[in-house]
Amino acid sequence: MSFLKPSGTNSPAPSMASDASKKRPRPAESVVYSQPAATSTGTEWQTRVDYALRHIKEKDRAMTLDEVFNFLSIQVDDQSESTGRRTAKVGGPEWKILGTILRRHDKIEYDKKGGNGAGTYRFRPKHNVRSAEQLATFLRVQPSSVGIKVKDLHDGWPGALDAIKELEEKGDLLVMRNTKTQAPLLVWHNDRSLKKTIDNDLSKAWLDVALPANPDDLRIKLEAANLKPASQPKAPKAIQKTEKKKKRVQRKGTKMTNQHMAGILRDYSSKRK
Repeated sequence: MSFLKPSGTNSPAPSMASDASKKRPRPAESVVYSQPAATSTGTEWQTRVDYALRHIKEKDRAMTLDEVFNFLSIQVDDQSESTGRRTAKVGGPEWKILGTILRRHDKIEYDKKGGNGAGTYRFRPKHNVRSAEQLATFLRVQPSSVGIKVKDLHDGWPGALDAIKELEEKGDLLVMRNTKTQAPLLVWHNDRSLKKTIDNDLSKAWLDVALPANPDDLRIKLEAANLKPASQPKAPKAIQKTEKKKKRVQRKGTKMTNQHMAGILRDYSSKRK
């Protein structure tokens, strides 16, 4: 019977290419949800912190984190928005990151009790001086006579120049200025107790002493009075020559193998040709 004969066409074998084209599912990556995901690069955050420090410094007052954060207006990715970007919200990951950085920054004074318990941030200058009264007290208690740089006072205190001018007019400060621009460079406390009045007779006697017009005549008179004039040239110091001692050269003798005959054997190494 013809219908019992096997068919001439065999069934197609399974293709290996079809199996290879199917991608195997990758295992799910382990994600730690206890920490917020990174929202920006380190360079972006450095720029944001620089803007925040400048803003806090210019305001010259304690500010809450919300005030600083709203000023920055940080933009983050959001595909649900038509522009693909949106402004970061207060209380979000960016808000928390900014607060952590500012609290640890050495140029920020953080007061956790400020702002009704919300915490405040204020710029920390090199010298904690923010008024004319504080400046006068600060200079009065300095342990040395080294002047305080005005640029260090102006750092974090915009009204430093006005306060210096006010105290100088009252006679409470001594100010050294730039010879060209007359800008104040250094300031000191002016101790008024050191100001003494000279008697008029003494002042007149001092001014009546006439100095010789010729500097050489003044030097001769000082030397005649056994006084050393400041204009006298200094004699060069004589340089003492020290003789260098020659080092004694140690000659190497023959290698002694028979130590017990050291007093009997002689060294003939110098007679070698």
